[in-house]
Amino acid sequence: MAEEEAPKAWSFADQNKDEQAVALAALVLDQCGEGDDKFAPEKFEAVLKAAGLSVAPHWVSVFSKAATLAGDLDCMCGAPGSGGGGGGGGG
Repeated sequence: MAEEEAPKAWSFADQNKDEQAVALAALVLDQCGEGDDKFAPEKFEAVLKAAGLSVAPHWVSVFSKAATLAGDLDCMCGAPGSGGGGGGGGG
């Protein structure tokens, strides 16, 4: 009987795997990183390696630069509890 492969903790669509993996690494670094270099490329690579993921090198550079320019990711994530649109008027 053939050995079955254990399921992976993360399952990404092949088309967007790299983008999703680096975006999640950016969120981890935003919450756990410290200092002016919390979005350094080396830190992205360390998070990805710890998660057992590898991505095309250009994604690390793109996300590192964008996150560093932003300073934090608060502007990129919606606030919880944001109100929805108003209901329609009866009549």
